Amino acid sequence: MRATNLVLVALLALGAPLAAAAEAVSVEYLGIATTLDGRVELYRERHRVERDRDGRGTRVVVYECPDGRPYARKVVRYADWAGAPDFDLLDARDGWRERVETVGDRRRVSVRERAGGRERSAELSVPDQLVVDAGFDDFVRLHWDRLVAGERVDFAFLVPSRLEVMRFRVRRQGETTIDGEPALVIRLGLGAWYAFMLPHIDVTYLEAGRRLARFEGLTNQRTPGGGHVSARIDFPSAERRSVAAGALDAVLAAPLDGDCRF
Repeated sequence: MRATNLVLVALLALGAPLAAAAEAVSVEYLGIATTLDGRVELYRERHRVERDRDGRGTRVVVYECPDGRPYARKVVRYADWAGAPDFDLLDARDGWRERVETVGDRRRVSVRERAGGRERSAELSVPDQLVVDAGFDDFVRLHWDRLVAGERVDFAFLVPSRLEVMRFRVRRQGETTIDGEPALVIRLGLGAWYAFMLPHIDVTYLEAGRRLARFEGLTNQRTPGGGHVSARIDFPSAERRSVAAGALDAVLAAPLDGDCRF
């Protein structure tokens, strides 16, 4: 089931959410990825987001080694439906690249597994309220009340590695507290009969502000052998701050260091 597991990890680029879609924001925050027991730091993901009151704008995610060296970068561009942004991900360790671009009323998806390798691509039709990459966070906020009530919510998710749209489902798993604040645990997985055979992913949102606080499961970061890293990613409130608008250029121009292993 390894290929199917890779479908599930396409959901892992959730990214820390915005304070509110109805407000213009310019903010930076940090995700710290550790082993599932929280003992060993694996990597970090630094998010910088600028979005207007309509939700349009840009998110830049820089993936860093524990010593701070950046090895990968993802650029997410939000447009009319914030749940399905375009994005471009480049990993300097091996040259892996994933892109989703809007072409008229369709989406062009392309994947390159290594630098100099052949690029696979396809143009796909777009179902209503398609979810793409970090747009999952906007999707959760849109359906928050249903999730709190315990309903199962099904949705279509674009999976770049397979060049197709697939069905996923998400529902409330339970409640917990993080740093003394009440939080909602949401479990997600494939919307197919064989989903019980696959590893699940849990994402925990603080009830106040509906802000992502923790992720647990397979991540979208790869090992040297081509597998995917299992991790816990915490998004501490203390590492979140407002930044000056228009500060994305320096983040986009920073060079990437491909010498990072975990």
